[in-house]
Amino acid sequence: KLGARLMKARLKPRKPEPECAWRIVRGDNVQVINGRQTGQKGKVLTVLRKSNRVIVDGVNLRSRNIKKQADGTPGKKIMKPCAIHYSNIMVIDPATNEPTKTSVRFLEDGTKVRVNRKTGSLIPKPEPLLDKKPRSNVV
Repeated sequence: KLGARLMKARLKPRKPEPECAWRIVRGDNVQVINGRQTGQKGKVLTVLRKSNRVIVDGVNLRSRNIKKQADGTPGKKIMKPCAIHYSNIMVIDPATNEPTKTSVRFLEDGTKVRVNRKTGSLIPKPEPLLDKKPRSNVV
């Protein structure tokens, strides 16, 4: 009986961390502030909100072996960026070129912008996101 209770405790699925509002979007330039890749900079390729992770270009590279093909193409080894937790990166402010904490403020015309908490300078959205439509249709 005791062994069965221990096994039940081990088999419980882990609850994912709650999703929260992020200020990091695809296309941002970020710097790793914690972990094995501390100090590395790169551009955010993908944002994985369900797992609270991001994929940054040139950071957390892992090698992957590709077998040779039947048509005679030789095998090769490629380096692929893997996901890191979003709490381990910070957005780089384009004005100071340093990692910074950000907050959201509203301009006089009502547009929402990201702001550097320390200096108050605006952090613009990356180019691919400027033409993106909002998720909600409610105004």
